[in-house]
Amino acid sequence: MAVCEQGTEALPGALTAEAVAGFLEHVRRSARDTDHARLVAQIYAEAAVSPQLAVVVRQQLAAKRAAVAELVPERRQDAAQIAEVFVALCASYSQQLAIRGDLEPAPFVAALMAIIEKQRVIRRFVAGVGGMP
Repeated sequence: MAVCEQGTEALPGALTAEAVAGFLEHVRRSARDTDHARLVAQIYAEAAVSPQLAVVVRQQLAAKRAAVAELVPERRQDAAQIAEVFVALCASYSQQLAIRGDLEPAPFVAALMAIIEKQRVIRRFVAGVGGMP
């Protein structure tokens, strides 16, 4: 639990392709250089059976989602949904690194940016500003 409480990763400064790619590259380097992804996998597995640790992990995940929601441009109403997906995909990327080893982050960056951009297009369409999504 002490390791979990100490560990916080820097989030990207913005939800741009460049910033997200830099963040996932940081996650990749941490996995490669310090086995961070394997440690996170162990913490999540333990949190599944330890109610005390689960509380800490849930708090950390909630804090990450809140921080990402603050990065969503234009104060969009779908910020919480984007933050939820962002944190889930980043956790998945970390799990993939733990299991598969070094893994290129580009597909994860593309997926995150597609979700962010698609939400923006849908919002404009619903508002009557844009054309068909």
